[in-house]
Amino acid sequence: MARQEFKFVGRNVHRVDGIEKVTGKAKFTGDIRIPGMLYGRILRSSYPHARILNIDSSRAEALPGVSTTSFPRPWGWTRRSPKARR
Repeated sequence: MARQEFKFVGRNVHRVDGIEKVTGKAKFTGDIRIPGMLYGRILRSSYPHARILNIDSSRAEALPGVSTTSFPRPWGWTRRSPKARR
């Protein structure tokens, strides 16, 4: 059986961004800060395979800095914006 030659497997590959990553100069998406940027959080159920009948997001919406809450409904996603109701 003939030995197959690969382009990258078993060979040294020059990484274009290697020096930037090693020296800490590389920019990642987590390093980017834009004025007015929003951050997201995901809260998962602590009960696997549970049937969720109701989600009360009023406590989360009352927190300072909360822009909106989103959660799935049986018929599709629902987005509630506390700022829009004020």
